[in-house]
Amino acid sequence: MSDDLFGDVRDDSLLDHLSDETENVRFPSILAELNSILSRELARLGGDSSHSLELVIAITRHIGGMQIYVPRGQRLEFLVRDMQIWRDYCNKASIDTLVTRYHVTYKTVYKAIRRMRRLEMSKRQYSLNI
Repeated sequence: MSDDLFGDVRDDSLLDHLSDETENVRFPSILAELNSILSRELARLGGDSSHSLELVIAITRHIGGMQIYVPRGQRLEFLVRDMQIWRDYCNKASIDTLVTRYHVTYKTVYKAIRRMRRLEMSKRQYSLNI
């Protein structure tokens, strides 16, 4: 529980009392779990964990009602790593530096660069499929 700018009391525990049966709402338990995850991650990163509910509301406002695919675990981590490698490569980091910085092999660095280059090209050029 925390106070916001206007002195209102915000009680994140309200999500804990929602259930699919009592509120006749789809997936409130997912929202409660998302709130819990965001709260833990904000605390771990040194942020204010009381903002987790505000983040849940922002997420539902922007992508609520959509069916989206969220990759699991390593697949997402590898994508983020590849994006970081690409960013550093575009900022003139050498391949040797990237191998050392990200603790990966040369082959992994080249694959990441090739993958991200392909994604960048697909954003800028239309497909010529006939």
